[in-house]
Amino acid sequence: MDRVRIGVIGCGSIGRHHLKQFKTLENASVTADCDVDTGSLETFGKEAGLADDAHPSDYFDLIESGEVNAVVICLPRFHSTVSIEAFKQGLHVFCEKPMAINYGEAKIMVDASKRYDRKLQIGLQNRFRGESQALKEVMDWGVLGDVYYSKCGWLRRNGLPPWGSWFMRRRDSGGGPIMDIGVHAPDLAFWLTSNFFSPENSFRVKLLKTCP
Repeated sequence: MDRVRIGVIGCGSIGRHHLKQFKTLENASVTADCDVDTGSLETFGKEAGLADDAHPSDYFDLIESGEVNAVVICLPRFHSTVSIEAFKQGLHVFCEKPMAINYGEAKIMVDASKRYDRKLQIGLQNRFRGESQALKEVMDWGVLGDVYYSKCGWLRRNGLPPWGSWFMRRRDSGGGPIMDIGVHAPDLAFWLTSNFFSPENSFRVKLLKTCP
């Protein structure tokens, strides 16, 4: 298998976490990075072992460079815009959650990935936890019967995003904790029950309560 050349767009703490994981893989490596913050870019580049002159601040320069065949997007707000441009350049996309700031942007991303025949993966990693995989297997066996109702929740005991950061601004985050850490819980519910939104079933989803 050819080695996957990864470009990381957004070199903050989440981007550096992805870098750490890529270093454990044999068939993929980070070969380019991009960030408007020169400090983050420099720190990331040193950790990735990239050349000093290979750190563009404009994501267009990265996706048009021909140096990568996939990108990891770790940005606020601009997931849809950057993903679509990456698809146009023939790149596959791994995008951090939240997928987009609204349904319309998310749908455009999915449609674009299909139009350009590129892969799109969203960072909803709880599907891949051992207990999640085991529960999915049990449910697929039919042990729980015909599941017609699902209730989920998420409790975060400590640790808040920095006050004043983009997480706290609705125009940038999409709105509230459900778009941040909370998105993992409904995603697991949808996935474990073979997706409430699939056209072959008649499930209805009702958002009963969200945090203020």
